[in-house]
Amino acid sequence: MKDTSRSPVELVNVHLGRRTVLPSELENKLVEYCIIMDQSYDGLRRQGIKRVAFQLAIRNGLIHPFNQENSEAWKKQLGSFLQRHPVISMRTPGGISAARVKGFTSENVASFFDIYESELRKGNHPVHRIFSADERRIITVQHRHSKVVSMRGKKEVASLTWQC
Repeated sequence: MKDTSRSPVELVNVHLGRRTVLPSELENKLVEYCIIMDQSYDGLRRQGIKRVAFQLAIRNGLIHPFNQENSEAWKKQLGSFLQRHPVISMRTPGGISAARVKGFTSENVASFFDIYESELRKGNHPVHRIFSADERRIITVQHRHSKVVSMRGKKEVASLTWQC
C-alpha cells in the first residue's frame, strides 16, 4: 500500500532501517565530547567511545542491545555512529610529549636550569660525563598509537604520551 498523504520532501527525509539506540541530542553531545578530547591530545580510542556510548544509554535509562558483559557498544554500532557523523573519523595519531604540550616557556627553562645547577653541585660530575639525551638515543615518545576519534579534515592528529 502506497503512502500518498506525505509530500515528496517528507518521503526523502525518512530514515530506513533500525532506530539508533542513542537519540540525536545524545549523539551530538558524544560527538562534541570526542572533539574536546581530541583537542586536549587525549582522543578516544574505539573501546573508549563504545564504553561512553554504553554509559550514556545506562544513565539515561534507554533500552539498548549493548554488551552487558563488557560494558560497551558493539563494533557495528560504532561504525554506524561514525557514518552518521561525517565530522569525525578514526585517525592514527602521532605522538607528542607532555613537555611539548606544556610549552617551552622562559619560566620552564629557568626552572630546569635551577634544578640542573643544584644536581651538578651535588654530584661532582666531570664535564665530559654529561650527555645529551638525543646523543644517547633515549626515546621519550611512543612509536605506535592506536587510532583515535578526531575531526575530519584536520592536518595533524596528536596523542599525548607520558614518560615514566
